[in-house]
Amino acid sequence: MIVSPPPSGQVVATTNIINQKADASRSLYQICVAIKSRLSLAPGFDEYMAQLEEREQEGGDAGGPVEGLWGLLRTGLPLLAIYNATDPDEPLIVNVPSATDAKKGKLAIAKFVQGCSKELKIPPQEMFIVADLLGTDTSGFSKVLTVINMVLDIAQQRGLLRQPQQTPYGDIDASPAAGVSKMSYRDHIIRELVDTERKYVQDLENLHDLKKALEQKGAISGDVAHSIFLNINSILDFQRRFLIRVETTNSMPELRQEWGSPFVAYEDSFNATYQPFIANQRKAAQIASQVFDKIQTIQHPVACDYNTLDGFLLKPMQRLVKYPLLLKDLMKKSDDEGIKQDLAAGIEAAEHVLKKANEAVDRDLLDEALEELVGRVDDWKNHRVEHFGKLLLHGVYTVITGKTEQEKDYEIYLFECILLCCKEITPNKSKDKKDKTRSTGPKMRNKSNKLQLKGRIFMTNVTEVLSFSKPGSYTVQIWWKGDPGVENFVIKFSNEEMMKKWATGLDKQRKENAPQSATSPDQSTANFRWMEAQGGDLVNPPGGQKTIIDIQPRPCLEPLPATDPPQRMRLNTAGAPPTSNPLASPNPNDAPFQSQLKVKVSCDTGNYVTLVAAFNITYQSLTDRIDAKLSRFTNSSIGKGNLRLRYRDEDGDFVNIESDEDIQIAFSDWRENIRSMYSGGMGEIELFCVGDTA
Repeated sequence: MIVSPPPSGQVVATTNIINQKADASRSLYQICVAIKSRLSLAPGFDEYMAQLEEREQEGGDAGGPVEGLWGLLRTGLPLLAIYNATDPDEPLIVNVPSATDAKKGKLAIAKFVQGCSKELKIPPQEMFIVADLLGTDTSGFSKVLTVINMVLDIAQQRGLLRQPQQTPYGDIDASPAAGVSKMSYRDHIIRELVDTERKYVQDLENLHDLKKALEQKGAISGDVAHSIFLNINSILDFQRRFLIRVETTNSMPELRQEWGSPFVAYEDSFNATYQPFIANQRKAAQIASQVFDKIQTIQHPVACDYNTLDGFLLKPMQRLVKYPLLLKDLMKKSDDEGIKQDLAAGIEAAEHVLKKANEAVDRDLLDEALEELVGRVDDWKNHRVEHFGKLLLHGVYTVITGKTEQEKDYEIYLFECILLCCKEITPNKSKDKKDKTRSTGPKMRNKSNKLQLKGRIFMTNVTEVLSFSKPGSYTVQIWWKGDPGVENFVIKFSNEEMMKKWATGLDKQRKENAPQSATSPDQSTANFRWMEAQGGDLVNPPGGQKTIIDIQPRPCLEPLPATDPPQRMRLNTAGAPPTSNPLASPNPNDAPFQSQLKVKVSCDTGNYVTLVAAFNITYQSLTDRIDAKLSRFTNSSIGKGNLRLRYRDEDGDFVNIESDEDIQIAFSDWRENIRSMYSGGMGEIELFCVGDTA
């Protein structure tokens, strides 16, 4: 039989370390269960076994065999009994009557370490130090358990351990006893949860081992290693503890198992431990790719190829995604109301952790986007980025502006106080402005290109945010107070989730930046938060009322005339449409709304004609009027086809005008550019006639 390769075209070997199955014997819980069983066979350890049982009972379900054994070994004296079980020539004792119990314990630990190294010849690289046992890091305790197993191996080789009388308890991988019914669907879900948790901790151990090997061999610098692996030590330590809780829960009778409880108890620890690593994952992968040739020199299985290493770095985020799914599967198969409540609380905690992790990733991306924005925009038009507030959302989307429904791609940035629309300045671009029914979505970004500010809408001026969703169409419409009335534009999104995210974010900022209502006759009718942030002057004229001096330019994104439908008007508490502040001073930088403009048409010969045209003039009407003017000095005309009408866009490129839509595009581009330079009077746009004017 011929086996087809995977879609990627690369066959991944099943021996790859990332594909290895979980080894239950590697979990800290199972190691402690096994060691406890072995210690019960060691001569002279019965007294300490009784103490261990007491500790486990006092610790309850949360501690399990790990906390009990760790606490017992910390006292030090049980280590001497373990060492003496090998029947050494000189048994270890601590004979210092005046010493405190703590002092005796430390002396016992030191004697054990010394005896293992000198007498039992355990290699130095395998040995632990006193801090490993007395500390709180599970990696240190794992070293302690490894040494204890080696000492017990020596005792067993010498025939000094008693024969086991029963199977070690706690082996959850043991086959069901004869007569026991087959595993239920719920049992399979729990088995998957436990097995995948073991596998995950095993993967973290492998990743941590790579970091340790790189540091020991000096393959990469410490700073680079930290940039890639960050707090992998903390994640591994935390996840081992969480696995202990999982395996402890799994060892209980079914009616006592509370699978939601561990997620509730560890929610804060999940957040604190995972957010830094996950937020850094993208940068870590980039750095790892840049230095992978150096990483590969140590020939570690995790770094057998870059895809394998990248897969390991993605494990933490993938695990957080898996938790709520497993708990939801369990909940579907649970009938008991108490169990359902426990699982519901666990699902809520797991989803909250995942949400926080995603927010950490988003925050990292937004910080990078803000840094890029500052560097890519040359002309900020007297704005100061530090006054915009925190960057909340960012993306490249298609925008529909004005009545012409023309589409343009913008990089859109939602700050706490302002919405920015920027256009990428593309050198030597090809003209494609007529296709208003594009279905391919926004074009790819080129981060090396500069950005031009095309729209600036202050959130204090936003009056309404509406979202519209139907199959294949997801849009958000924004209404704001423009020149002279309410204007709007539409942002198109590729999916409903992104649409809802932006609609929620925009509406939240609209509400938070809404004008503060007056509470007494001595206060102004509105006081905008944006003005407060900018330090706008408040003048107190006679009568006590305040006048807001609006020193900021108004929004200027494609301000084609648009009338707000009555049903979209936001009502105030009295039920009437809101009114603007009658005391607000006009902004000298604002260009008044115009219904017509002067059109200057320049010819190649140096001649030109002028006319006044309405903004909604048709192509046929405009060309007829231009031809009539041109007939004074030439027999050529646009109507005959020997002349072509063009306009110069914001990038300085010439674009043909051949339809009503082209005229609206030309006028819209003129509107955008004229805002920053308008000085009063009727605006003027220059068009060009190209061809034979003989």
